[in-house]
Amino acid sequence: MILETKKHTELHSNGSIWIDGQIGIVDNLSKHLYDVRSGFTGFEGKPVCRIGKWTKHFDNGQLAWTIDYGDGTFDCKKESFPQYRKDGTTIVYN
Repeated sequence: MILETKKHTELHSNGSIWIDGQIGIVDNLSKHLYDVRSGFTGFEGKPVCRIGKWTKHFDNGQLAWTIDYGDGTFDCKKESFPQYRKDGTTIVYN
């Protein structure tokens, strides 16, 4: 069970958005159900998961990628969206 949700943003050295998303703080008894991660500043020692849509941007503001982590559980299908190069062109995999 997610106890609390928080907005998570990381910035490039020039102040523009690098990573943008939302994390959920997970109850210790149900953390085995969630794709928990570590390394979120300020949440050390707490099980947290990524939830909803996350975006990554280049330092010029161009969108690099978007991933939807859904409700953060292991069985949730993660949905990926088009990925882009820094010049804005779409990356196409064959």
